[in-house]
Amino acid sequence: MMKSVKEKIDALVEEIKKYDHNYYVLDNPIVSDHEYDMKYKELERLEKENPEFLRLDSPTKRIGGEPLSEFSNLTHEKRLYSLDNTYSIEDINKYIEKVKKIVESDFTLVAELKLDGISMAVKYIGGKLEYAATRGNGKVGENVTENAKTIKSLPLSIPYKGELLIRGEALMRHSVFKEINSKSEKPFANVRNAAAGSMRQLNPKITAQRKLDFIAYDILSCGIFFETHTDELRFLKENGFRIDEYSKAFKESEEIEKHIDRVLKKRETLDFEIDGLVLKIEEKNLWEKAGYTSKAPRFAIAYKLPARQETTLVEDVIFQVGRTGVITPVAKLKPVNIGGVVVQHATLHNFEEVKRLGVRKGDRVFVQRAGDVIPKITSVAEHLNDDMFVGVIIPPKECPVCNGDVKKEEVYIRCTNPDCPAKNLRQIQHFVSKTALDIEFLGEKTVEILVERGIVKRPSDIFRLNKDQLLDLEGFKEKSVSNILNSIDDSKKTSLSRFIYALGIDGVGEYIANLLSERFGDIEKLREATLEELIGINGIGEKVAKNLIDYFEDDRKESELNELLEIIDFQENQTVEKFFSGKKIVVTGSHPDYKRNDLFDIIKRGGGTVQNSTGKNTDLVVYGEKAGSKLKKAKDLNIETMTIDEFIERI
Repeated sequence: MMKSVKEKIDALVEEIKKYDHNYYVLDNPIVSDHEYDMKYKELERLEKENPEFLRLDSPTKRIGGEPLSEFSNLTHEKRLYSLDNTYSIEDINKYIEKVKKIVESDFTLVAELKLDGISMAVKYIGGKLEYAATRGNGKVGENVTENAKTIKSLPLSIPYKGELLIRGEALMRHSVFKEINSKSEKPFANVRNAAAGSMRQLNPKITAQRKLDFIAYDILSCGIFFETHTDELRFLKENGFRIDEYSKAFKESEEIEKHIDRVLKKRETLDFEIDGLVLKIEEKNLWEKAGYTSKAPRFAIAYKLPARQETTLVEDVIFQVGRTGVITPVAKLKPVNIGGVVVQHATLHNFEEVKRLGVRKGDRVFVQRAGDVIPKITSVAEHLNDDMFVGVIIPPKECPVCNGDVKKEEVYIRCTNPDCPAKNLRQIQHFVSKTALDIEFLGEKTVEILVERGIVKRPSDIFRLNKDQLLDLEGFKEKSVSNILNSIDDSKKTSLSRFIYALGIDGVGEYIANLLSERFGDIEKLREATLEELIGINGIGEKVAKNLIDYFEDDRKESELNELLEIIDFQENQTVEKFFSGKKIVVTGSHPDYKRNDLFDIIKRGGGTVQNSTGKNTDLVVYGEKAGSKLKKAKDLNIETMTIDEFIERI
């Protein structure tokens, strides 16, 4: 049973990490907000109930992803936190009672609209706009000052002459969004993507044409002390900033519930997108008392509005085969507009979900799109055919692509044919992907063309591509061919962890690839590893260990691996930000989520030395709850200290 729980946690961690990367780094969300939130809550619950399986790279221990490199990076002076979410008035009441105990006081809550754009920090010095930066990962963002200056609702100068650092949202109004999409050859999927894409244009003139708005909602630092958050908003308005005119203060949760109902009714009439409310403690003196968790402030919380839903018809169900052979049912829908996006497909996840929903071809169904892409069918609205046997979705008895054998594994059905063309295509696409070999100009569509033409049959074939082969393909010109060949050549230099991940071994995600790289440091040592050695690595279970053994014992895979190893030039593996490399470190106190031995292991793997006691030669003291004399001595000796949460976030 415990293995099953661990596998669920591992799967959720890898899934959410992928969602985070697409959402925060690529501005290309691949899952709805609601589905993401539910998976995140499920992961939090499983980790709380089973702390022994908590992974140090869990998304619950950090915020978000990494910034892109097109703009210069800017380290935020004040961290831009994300917010914890609530979904009901009961959740809000629990939050209120919890925080009351922490601050030992009653308080008022200010409710503001949760704007759906791109979050930014903006600084003013001497009344002049100094810089603007995107949130990025909360600690480091992108400097988008020149683009921000094109936003007419963002003042270039303000009356206040002291230093002022604020936070707000750059957004695109629905009216502007419709105008831009009506003239665009490649329309944006939604207003959030439009705002993010516009703010991150390298040419500020293009940003100016997008007519973005900016709404300020927080003061991060200022020379003036404000007694209430309402006073802050009033100050922002007096200095020329647009603020949320719908914000209101409430003493009772019943009043908040009525306000939520009003916002729901008003949602469709607003000219900008919202996905909830933000509730903040009104009394500013309580913010510091409330404090922060490792990823969110306690003085504020988000209430997520119900996801947008529409009904439409299931016209057909197609079966897609993934890289590991898992066959996924996907509903082909009668096109329907949900939140400004035309939806034509919805995932049904697996055949157990099909059974649970009771969905059949021809049914009218509720389709939910809470965030952006990958809509989901939430329930059947109506069976339009009274015959219960008409339109039934029957799990395939053979692979829909290669007609090979399939087998049932838990809730999944998997194609077992090692030569399945669909599996092979997905594997090659995985091999070249950004988180694997990162062959920049060799996208999924190009790989598909090369595989269909028989030019590429396995990953090693990519390195044999030549100019004439590519120029023979329709639409491929000198410049694009040169870019592809150069990116292929660049990809030959890679880290061991990336290479292990690129092999596409079932169950080996980025995290496990890093563990294997750190443990063995050499591909040949990994190939020779025993099952016992693999299982002995903290974070690797028996199932993944067996998958690794099976992979390296497969003759065909061995042949392909040998060819790749003749090509790849391994570089130093950058798996940990070794800010503490060479330092002598003391760990003291406790933490509900991290065992002492886990922290010792991180320190040793990162090149640090663990000390038992604090002394003059100690470089750093990492402390948790109930830290005693070791921390006191560190402060007396003026030795650097940081909390366990801060330490984890740094790596």
